[in-house]
Amino acid sequence: MSRPLTFGIEIEFALAAIPKGKENPCPELEDEIRGRITNFELNEWDDRFGLMRRSVESHVAATIRAAGFPCDPYSPDMGDATKWEVTTDPTIKVPTNGLRWFGIEIRSPAYYFCSESLYAVAEVLDLLKSTYCIHIDGNSCGLHVHVGNENRNFTFQHVRNLHAFLFAFDSQISSLHPPYRQNRYWLKSPRALFHWGLGGQRPPTTKEGILRYLQATDFRQLKQLGAPHIGTSAVNFFHVFEGMGEGRDTKRTVEFRQHEASLKGATVINWIKTVVGIVEYTRTIHPDAFIELLAMSVESEDVKDEGKPILAEEGFTIVDLLRAIGQLGPARFYKDRGIFRNRPVYSVDQPYELKWDTTPGYDCIYR
Repeated sequence: MSRPLTFGIEIEFALAAIPKGKENPCPELEDEIRGRITNFELNEWDDRFGLMRRSVESHVAATIRAAGFPCDPYSPDMGDATKWEVTTDPTIKVPTNGLRWFGIEIRSPAYYFCSESLYAVAEVLDLLKSTYCIHIDGNSCGLHVHVGNENRNFTFQHVRNLHAFLFAFDSQISSLHPPYRQNRYWLKSPRALFHWGLGGQRPPTTKEGILRYLQATDFRQLKQLGAPHIGTSAVNFFHVFEGMGEGRDTKRTVEFRQHEASLKGATVINWIKTVVGIVEYTRTIHPDAFIELLAMSVESEDVKDEGKPILAEEGFTIVDLLRAIGQLGPARFYKDRGIFRNRPVYSVDQPYELKWDTTPGYDCIYR
């Protein structure tokens, strides 16, 4: 039996704080936020030097440590895979209600994929929700999951299988995410990036894309199919390709970063199960069974004439796909939650750029 895969998460959110001695600028929210706001031993001058921000980082780290999890605030040498880490992110959009808001990013250790690790993640999420006043902006806050093979790189055959899978079932996977997490600069669809591999002339058919990936013979060819923008993909293989050489100091992980941020345990855990399940399936599946599954995506092209359903919406949805790869728990979760109808359309002016039709009827969750 193969050893279990490893995973780590990164979650972004905004946290409210009031410096000590300052009155609550939002008295109408007194009952909701008082007790969830840290009173910092700092004054306004400290904020000019970033000390208030560092104090927020330290307080969050101390809260996580007090619950029994090793955790450090920001430091120049962040990257200890054995600890939770806390830093701030100025790109996170924050409310403008008078409170002092700080963009926070939490990074988990590299965990082996098992129930105990998932419980640990859920416990930290619950701790954050119960301790702080938190706001999540869906556009600027994401949930990133890194999936790794311990400290080893993935095999070429495994990475090739994973590329073919993600290309074939891009629409199914994307249906788990709202339109504002679709095909943005750092969330490029595998289909959109693949257009570069065809010279930007036209979007490939599902069959063409699958065959191009399965016919690749080395890492270099796989990388070229998404070049030059592999680092902007919703599924980022940058660290895998960087780790091809022996002795390379890199994470060697596949980073899934399309999911919107959330501190809901069930939401985060089921997404972790989903992406780890996809990576595990493509590692262990027999070639004949794999080809049979990929053939499901070729039976109906993703882009149809107006009024005709696409396979990801009717016939073989993400729920069906998860059942097919043995992920019954996430399949039940997403069936109950519902999925998004994100129909892919191609830009006439730039045919290699995949966009999303968000006209009424195609940007809502349905069951």
